[in-house]
Amino acid sequence: WSSDVCSSDLTDFPATVPSSLFAGKQDGVLLKINPSCTNVLWSRYYGGSDDDGALVLETNPVNNTVYLAGATNSTDLPGTALATNNSFLNKTKHGDIDGFIASFDGSTGNLIKASYVGTDNVDVIYGIKFDKKGYPYIMGTTRGPNNWPTVSANPIGKIGRAHV
Repeated sequence: WSSDVCSSDLTDFPATVPSSLFAGKQDGVLLKINPSCTNVLWSRYYGGSDDDGALVLETNPVNNTVYLAGATNSTDLPGTALATNNSFLNKTKHGDIDGFIASFDGSTGNLIKASYVGTDNVDVIYGIKFDKKGYPYIMGTTRGPNNWPTVSANPIGKIGRAHV
């Protein structure tokens, strides 16, 4: 199957997932289309009450879950109540702009859960890839120079403001 991801400030986008409502100034949109690109199988909005940008998606090869990620200025993203708070995956927004990652059922487009990702500054997710076991890797940028945690890593030194 094929899918597309982008953002919209239009309220007449043809969302087919019933729980999907246009909620803010700009929301992400996610579409599943058939392989010949002639029919939309499902489509949905994703976002909170402020600006939300869907920038990247990837399908987990193990369970067909679709992961959507980007950046948000919303404090009320759907699905984040299910997140676990730790040093950078959060139930609540921490910075000016936070990255987010959300997972959806690949068959129906229904939201499974979401998390804010970031520091107390600006953070954006630009990439997602999965390993053979289904573990997601995300990458992006941060302006939180002193509070991006490194976990099980051997950092050589600060070279810039990118995180992996």
